[in-house]
Amino acid sequence: MGFWRSVGKKLSTPSEEDLERVRQNEKRLQIEREDRRIRKNILEKFTFKELKNICNEILGVEPREIVKDRNGNILYDKDGEPEEYEQDRHDYEEFICNPNKFKTQQIKDFAIKHQIVPFNYFTTIPETDSKKREFEDIIDKIKLYFKPEKITNEEHLEAQLTVFLKATFHDRQIKRQEGIKANDQLDIVVDDTFVFELKVPKSRTDLRNLIAQLEEYKEEYPYICVIIADISGQQGSENNTINVTDDINSYKIKYKEKFDVDTLVFKTEVRKR
Repeated sequence: MGFWRSVGKKLSTPSEEDLERVRQNEKRLQIEREDRRIRKNILEKFTFKELKNICNEILGVEPREIVKDRNGNILYDKDGEPEEYEQDRHDYEEFICNPNKFKTQQIKDFAIKHQIVPFNYFTTIPETDSKKREFEDIIDKIKLYFKPEKITNEEHLEAQLTVFLKATFHDRQIKRQEGIKANDQLDIVVDDTFVFELKVPKSRTDLRNLIAQLEEYKEEYPYICVIIADISGQQGSENNTINVTDDINSYKIKYKEKFDVDTLVFKTEVRKR
């Protein structure tokens, strides 16, 4: 079923039990997301040595991953010991972020005890963190529930997402084509704060050109998310087959590294006019 029908149906037909399950699931995801955010924010202040120290002090072990062959058999070194992959900072952070191994309070206590953060660090929540959580919540709901139907162009995708946001966030102000300096326009703006830039790239050039836009937008809007419709496999204007999936994945990384901008990608078909 297409997006336009599904929005109307979901708004009018779900039972109270269905709604309660959705609410409980969203609440659980929000709690898990918030806990992980807190852990990651703290661990960013740790040196690599301190990441090792907290593992040894609290658990008595550090993260390890045994090397196995393609059949799942453990490989051993010349001394008969299991070979291990070298663990980097990311591996340690993921290990410590596992709620089955560490409690958030243990990480906080360790950070204060070893003067990694000031003793009053956890008594206040910066406003920027609050805004970031709001933005992440909007992004997560788009990622989970937005199902675009066939599109004719970028404006059509923009219209679909606008309808979805208005149906999902009744108490928020949703604007399309918000004008800014130099006659540029932001595709979608939520509460004059959160920006969503939409693209339906047909070539690598379209993705590269977005870099200049993001650089300009970031000067005034710190919260930006890119929404991309991947129409690979569809016929282009010159009867060529569009193939941009690999380029999209490459530029997702560039947008994140250069501007700290997340990118959501939806596989979409083009509807003939």
